[in-house]
Amino acid sequence: MNSAHGAGRPVQVVAVTGGKGGVGKTSVSINLGIALAERGHRVVLLDADLGLANVDVLLGTQSMASLSRLEHAGLIHAFSAIGAGMDVLVIDTAAGIADSVLSFVRAAQECLVGVCDEPSSIADAYALMKLLHRDHGMQHFRLLGNMVRSAQEGANLYRKLAQVCDRF
Repeated sequence: MNSAHGAGRPVQVVAVTGGKGGVGKTSVSINLGIALAERGHRVVLLDADLGLANVDVLLGTQSMASLSRLEHAGLIHAFSAIGAGMDVLVIDTAAGIADSVLSFVRAAQECLVGVCDEPSSIADAYALMKLLHRDHGMQHFRLLGNMVRSAQEGANLYRKLAQVCDRF
């Protein structure tokens, strides 16, 4: 990602997602934002987990949990419209395959899928990618093997996910 401090350049939108909760999406989103900022990029982090019941109730934003696809697209467009102040928008999505998750991921140029080395995480990451590919034509995903202790464990995790994709 090149720093886009010049006017008129589009905002780079990166969605950090995963099929299952607990794979480290928020930690990855924050650390990605910090790393990009340290390299001179102007970064905005959007917490797009709009359905957190307690936060919604406390802040009086229950309507954010039930936005339509068009309203999600409008939200992303609004961030792009104020893009003169940022280079990169990092979207920390909710877990799963809800319409809101799919809308945010589809609005991004880059989709980073977090996955851990456990069967449910692998299966859920596969399901998310399959749905995005089958129903929305997405072809490219960046995988992040999180909570692995070595590069070898990360490579093994990638192979497990690739085998699931090849099989199904």
